[in-house]
Amino acid sequence: MTSLWLIRHPPVALPAGICYGVSDVPAIALTPDRIAAMRASLPVATRIVSSPLSRCRALACALARPDEPPILDARLREMDFGDWELQPFVHIERDLIDAWAAAPWDFLPPGGECAEDMRRRVLSALQEHLAHAPDALALVAHGGPLRVIMGQLLRLPREQWLALPCDPGSLTRLQLDDTGARLLQSD
Repeated sequence: MTSLWLIRHPPVALPAGICYGVSDVPAIALTPDRIAAMRASLPVATRIVSSPLSRCRALACALARPDEPPILDARLREMDFGDWELQPFVHIERDLIDAWAAAPWDFLPPGGECAEDMRRRVLSALQEHLAHAPDALALVAHGGPLRVIMGQLLRLPREQWLALPCDPGSLTRLQLDDTGARLLQSD
């Protein structure tokens, strides 16, 4: 049986309404009390794996034991929105936003990747890290990848995955066994 913690990076230091995915934007630091509470939730032997983007990496380093730094895995990065990166949503053509909303898994933003490609790489990373994890694994990542992981492990229809709750700075705990996953904690 494995305990899996899914930890989303803190809120980003960008104005509301800006599209960001793989852009390495800074995060607003969590309070020391919040970091201490997260660290206290994790068993001592937890392996921590993180997206390499600084908004995740900084939190992963704060949670990791000094003798075991987090493992960085680029497959856990957020979706690449290509030409939309760091653009205000109001400047993106409305017909493209509508096409994305109509087919969120298959739509390819100009110069970016589709959510289906993100899903495949994230689940590949999950499978590999679960195979090599001790009894506890923490993944520090982004909203899209964490929703993919939750949806897959909870065996939800793919159409529900992108609506799963995953607020910035949140921690979700799943218990995994041979029969599947159970949601134990979400804050």
